[in-house]
Amino acid sequence: GAFRAERLERLEDAELEARDVKKWIPRAQLLNEGEATEQRIKQLHHPALLHIVGHGIVRGIEDCKLDPSSPACQLGSMDPAARVMSLSAIVLEEAYGRGGASSQDGLLTALELQSLDLQGTQMLVLSQCRMADGMPSSGEGVFGMRRAAAIAGVRTFVAPLWKIADATEQALMDGFYKELSAGKGRAEALRAAQLGLLNNPRTASFLQWAPVILSGDPGPLPRALFAK
Repeated sequence: GAFRAERLERLEDAELEARDVKKWIPRAQLLNEGEATEQRIKQLHHPALLHIVGHGIVRGIEDCKLDPSSPACQLGSMDPAARVMSLSAIVLEEAYGRGGASSQDGLLTALELQSLDLQGTQMLVLSQCRMADGMPSSGEGVFGMRRAAAIAGVRTFVAPLWKIADATEQALMDGFYKELSAGKGRAEALRAAQLGLLNNPRTASFLQWAPVILSGDPGPLPRALFAK
């Protein structure tokens, strides 16, 4: 296909971030390299919380050169929001050639996300979801995913609007879950984690602490999520 996953830089701190999440949510199922496939994600049924560490993309016009019949490539046939829903994608293991016997391509589009069984899922976190390819607006891609998450039934959506360094994102998410585990509301917990970055000279820039957005239910997560 036109998309080549090897063009994406390796997220060195991805596994560290995933283990941080498990530290705060001990009963979380951790899918490592080779396991976090699109097929596995599509087989989930209303998980309490879904946290995906990895790249996000908005595929561009080069994809349409290979498959001009794709609905997303018919510029006059759909509004821009619908087109972004078709081209925004979360990059999963199959796209790196690590999907085993999976029949999926490893690009979970927003259109596919909206059909997942996420009714009642408390929170979807797309961490380090970098819209690194194709159309220039990462915001459009993230909003496409946010819309899809709401349609799928997710109560709270969390994702960065622009590129953020691995280590910074890891620190932000660790602080976020620490505050959540203490019983703070989702919006309050994110704000506290962002203030932690703001107060650190190395991450005080707006570009470092500000990109992550939260929409939906701002209240605390159920305490049962943090039980051992």
